[in-house]
Amino acid sequence: MTDSEFKRLLAAPEKLRGGYLFFGEEDFVKARYADELMKAVVGDDSFSAITIEGTDTSPSEVAAALGSVSMFGTRRFVRIDHADVGRWKKKKKNGGEDDGDDGLLDDYIAVFDEVKDADDLVYCITVNSGEADFGDVAKNKPSALYKKLAEYLTPVYFGAAGGAQLRNWIERHILAESLRMEYGAAETLVSICGSDLFTLRSECEKLAAFAKARGADTVSSDMVRYVAAPNIIEEAFELSNAIISGDKKKALHALYGAKSRREEPIAVMGGISRTIADMLAAAVYAASGFSASEIAKKLKIHEYRATLYLRAAGSDIPRLEATLRRCLAADRQLKSSMHDFTPIERLICST
Repeated sequence: MTDSEFKRLLAAPEKLRGGYLFFGEEDFVKARYADELMKAVVGDDSFSAITIEGTDTSPSEVAAALGSVSMFGTRRFVRIDHADVGRWKKKKKNGGEDDGDDGLLDDYIAVFDEVKDADDLVYCITVNSGEADFGDVAKNKPSALYKKLAEYLTPVYFGAAGGAQLRNWIERHILAESLRMEYGAAETLVSICGSDLFTLRSECEKLAAFAKARGADTVSSDMVRYVAAPNIIEEAFELSNAIISGDKKKALHALYGAKSRREEPIAVMGGISRTIADMLAAAVYAASGFSASEIAKKLKIHEYRATLYLRAAGSDIPRLEATLRRCLAADRQLKSSMHDFTPIERLICST
């Protein structure tokens, strides 16, 4: 089910039943629809709604919440936010011991199965973008984790907004501040900050405050370039992935974006070097038999990002080591004599 289909379902609250799994790229929209779902089920009756923080819960706590009894005999709603579903799928270690939430998928499934016939209960589980591997659902290639959960929950996919939809969203937020947005300014904001709606909402609030402080009635592209903060992490991964795969066209295109946003070459190079170093470390750990979850703990990153690094890095450790050496050479050139993007361009073209 898409978010648009779910929006239509919200218009008929009597049809809402059982559990819903909110996943996909748009965390901001997931949170908004979880609010709307709660309102559709229990209205303003806060006594019939329970919210659980999914990063710090257990099957027993979820079972207690789902199995609770409504004080007034009305419908019940339970919301499990930011569930770390990606860790549920791991098998328990020998002896039944588990590491954190690892190995608890079957336990959670048993809880969902227990309440599957509860007519007075509606609940939703929100999963942050990138925190679980659900496969490519849009291409009908779901992961085993997705298939298992879909037996008990109704999946609702919140895909990334883009194009005109994203531009209209930004312009509506600026208009809500009694300001106008110059033609092309919304696109400029997306090119700098990316498409994450939480980030864009924060940037819109910052731009509105900046414009009002200067007595302006319009947010201009120049204002966006001056105020907005770039999304360094995703840009570094995109560049590093393109460099490692030898995709010069894609890497140069990503670098052009950094140039157009007037980012500092040293900062861009630092992001590339750190990401490739992490990819190399991930590949070395994988070659030694470490799992993605173990690598994530070693590198202090989320398991899904560790999985992305492993996919991008492959198993050719000597190639990764050579690429990292070239990165360090480019970094030295930037810091010693060259202060433009030339060393990065040479790095890209030499792969």
